This record gives sequence, C-alpha cells and structure tokens, in this order.
Amino acid sequence: MTVTREGALVLGLSLDDPDNTPESRHEASGLMAALGSEFDAAAAVGGVELAPAQSRDEWWENAMVLLRDPV
Repeated sequence: MTVTREGALVLGLSLDDPDNTPESRHEASGLMAALGSEFDAAAAVGGVELAPAQSRDEWWENAMVLLRDPV
C-alpha cells in the first residue's frame, strides 16, 4: 500500500501466473471489480510487475498497464 501525491490510497496485490494465461487476466479483472466495489475505489489497474503509481498522471501514462478500470 502507498499514498499518491494527491492523497489517494493505492493497494497492490499479485497473482502467480508464470505462463501468462488468459485465465489469469480474467481472474485479475474480476478481483479488480470486487475489490473496487468493496473499497469504493475510484479506479483500478492491472499489469505485469507494476510499481505503485505516485500520481494520477503516472497511473494513466504507465505503458505496462494491461487492465484499466476507471469508475
């Protein structure tokens, strides 16, 4: 967990997927939706080895993001 320069809380988690399977991306998408709902999140991202965003601009511009769910 970290806090961005704008004061937003960032929660990170990992899924083990050494084979980069489509099922893992589907699982990640479901987890993003569930956690976003549970924690009333404004947005969520998923990707490979993402460092926590330190600002909204960094969140939008990260080329490693595979899933993005602004609410």
